[in-house]
Amino acid sequence: MWTTILQVVSWAGSSLVGAFAGSYLTGYLKTKGENLATHEDIDKLVDQVGAVTKKSAFLEKYHQARVTFARAKILAMVACSKEVRNQFDLVGESLDVGAKRALAGDMPAAWDKLRELWKQVSQLVAMVRKDLDIDGNPDATPQSNVSSATPSPAGQGPQSK
Repeated sequence: MWTTILQVVSWAGSSLVGAFAGSYLTGYLKTKGENLATHEDIDKLVDQVGAVTKKSAFLEKYHQARVTFARAKILAMVACSKEVRNQFDLVGESLDVGAKRALAGDMPAAWDKLRELWKQVSQLVAMVRKDLDIDGNPDATPQSNVSSATPSPAGQGPQSK
């Protein structure tokens, strides 16, 4: 009889311990899972904030480059030939396409466009230097900065009367 009572008490005790452990472990594991999910969510948010920060910095530099480019283009419109202005348009288009590709994350295409852009800029610089005769064109007729008008002799003209 004592054995039966001992078995019943043992069974009841282990049932209580099991029930307690089960409810405790269920709550513990649920909380642990929520914490892990929250940690993973935070990691994702940190990654997203980092990506936005990089894009923002890129866009700021792109904007600065575009403003500088626009100023140079305005000067070229005043001082240079139509061919130079057309080359400025090509460079501007390449700059925009390269930036869009970089922002879209297509870095191989962005690098390809950057190489093309560099060639176009080199051509543009050569064209501007030629238009402005910066390198001194030996075939060009020398220009004088002195007026060819001869001064009128003293005493002549409207002031002498």
